[in-house]
Amino acid sequence: MTSNHQLVLEGRIVDLDRVYESRIGVDDGVITEISSDVKGDNILHLEKHLIFPGFIDTHVHLRVPGGEHKEDFSTGSMAALHGGVTTVIDMPNTQPPVTTSDMVRQKRERADKEGKVNIRFYALALPENLDSIPSLSEQVAGFKIFMGRSTGGFILPTEYLGESLKRIQTTSKIATVHCEDEEIMERDAENLKYRDYPEKHADVRSAEAEIKAVEALLSHNPDKVNIAHLSTAEALNLIKEYRKKRNGTIFCEITPHHLLLTRNDMRRLGNYGRMNPPLRTEEDRLAMIEGLRSGDITFLATDHAPHTREEKSGSNPPSGVPGLDTYGNVVAFLMREYGIPPERIMSTTYLASLFFGLTDRGRIQVGKRADFTVLDHNGPVTISSDMLYTKCGWSPFEGMTFPGRAVYTVVNGRVYDSQTVKPVFTI
Repeated sequence: MTSNHQLVLEGRIVDLDRVYESRIGVDDGVITEISSDVKGDNILHLEKHLIFPGFIDTHVHLRVPGGEHKEDFSTGSMAALHGGVTTVIDMPNTQPPVTTSDMVRQKRERADKEGKVNIRFYALALPENLDSIPSLSEQVAGFKIFMGRSTGGFILPTEYLGESLKRIQTTSKIATVHCEDEEIMERDAENLKYRDYPEKHADVRSAEAEIKAVEALLSHNPDKVNIAHLSTAEALNLIKEYRKKRNGTIFCEITPHHLLLTRNDMRRLGNYGRMNPPLRTEEDRLAMIEGLRSGDITFLATDHAPHTREEKSGSNPPSGVPGLDTYGNVVAFLMREYGIPPERIMSTTYLASLFFGLTDRGRIQVGKRADFTVLDHNGPVTISSDMLYTKCGWSPFEGMTFPGRAVYTVVNGRVYDSQTVKPVFTI
């Protein structure tokens, strides 16, 4: 192509099997040319940085409707831009929950008006809406199943699990399952009700609860299933064995907090380190790192779950931590501290694009959507509350120093400075 492009990015491009230097030409929000000869009027020279396809976060809670005092589509989008995330898939355990086509339509209309990144949605699978799964599947990226109670208190009773999986598997969409065994958690809560210590939450929602729930899920021989926020080495081993026996399509995701923190950090963080599933042992954490490195863990998902400081400081604090703001920081940490190649990080976004039906993005190729994350992986950043854009205004990583950050986030060809979350070019 000989004409000037509206936007050009020049730097080190991350692909599935290599990192290479080139230029990317963008027009009308689409990648139109990749070549060292690309020309344009608006050029971002990014020689020292890595250019990833825009990160896709497959698990966020933007709290709309019913929890807008914690987060909304506008503030959640700003946190995503800050962290280098260009697409999010929003969870349905809101008030009221997302169980109908009308609810999905209302959320989409609000997101289109208020959001600055690409926002897709889950629907919640409950006994009362199983007959609606085929029609809902045309509107959502996937379905969420809770085997144990979490924020919102929703749960799919055990006797409905098999039928729900079958119905979802007849569609083109994925089921993401929160694997914690409700009966085990109720037993442990009763046994520990008179005790009070910082890691109590981790013992009430024990490793056993996750492992037994994963076993129960796999006993249904599922396909097209994603196990949410995996946290234990034994559960990962169960998934690996299942893949060998069945050769089925089963995925799992890992969160930044389960990669970087352990139950010992709950002594420091208190209720700010409380999430479901809880933080685990150092052995579990290292197993999650290796699972991400090897590809046994499929997606890097924040489970961005903001709550206000007032709520976290109360007598009955909710579970959940924010994570969108720090996505790029965590990626830089994983690359620098654990030697996880950028190609492997990129593959988590690529696989998300495939398995959630977002095939117009996820890789830097001509014809794909112009969504990019530009990462500086050589500049220390210490996290502080005053640098965050999430409405809740805090992070479990506050005070921690990371070896890099997102510097530009490009959404549909529009370039944002990731630190100010303001547009850089008007094209």
